[in-house]
Amino acid sequence: LLSTSIHISPPRSAVIPTFDVFLGDAKVAGISCEKHCGAVCLGIGVDASELPGTPSPEELLECVLSALEERGTRWMSAGFGPFAGEATAKNLLSGRQIAVVDDAGEVRVRGVAERIDEAGRLVVCRDDGTRVLVSTGDVHVLW
Repeated sequence: LLSTSIHISPPRSAVIPTFDVFLGDAKVAGISCEKHCGAVCLGIGVDASELPGTPSPEELLECVLSALEERGTRWMSAGFGPFAGEATAKNLLSGRQIAVVDDAGEVRVRGVAERIDEAGRLVVCRDDGTRVLVSTGDVHVLW
């Protein structure tokens, strides 16, 4: 959303499924989505000083809202499926060993992050080859 909204095409832009947005090694944004009372609460924080051209807050807000409206409309009509390929291509976790931890701090799954599926879930392949679909939890990269 961010790279689309402000038309940046750096050598490497990436997203971690927990909604941290990076340009190169710099974290430029964090996005939080939470379902509440049948609606989605969305929070977006952007470090504009890390963005190419350093847009004004007004320009940034206009770009993000425009992209959010366009993509939100597509998402509402077609679901997440049309975004799965792009989400996988920009997934910084792909190919990395990870652990997914729940709110209680318990490891729910360990394995290699593979892709984002058509429902927006992270697909994790365990050592035994079984795949687990993850829709919630904190993701930790295992170095």
